[in-house]
Amino acid sequence: SFSYPHGDYTADTISIVQEAGFTCACCSVVDRVQEHSNSFLLPRVEVQDWDGKTFDRWLSRWL
Repeated sequence: SFSYPHGDYTADTISIVQEAGFTCACCSVVDRVQEHSNSFLLPRVEVQDWDGKTFDRWLSRWL
């Protein structure tokens, strides 16, 4: 997988990543991956230094 620097991308950078042989790439959009998600524009979520209970509560919002 590839991660766009600073999450920035254009149609050209997506093409370059594909041509380089990557099968997926992450951008800086905050969302969850869904069945229809573009595999070259995969969203991310920020995980902080949380304890297990806080992480579980936060993660439950996305499921």
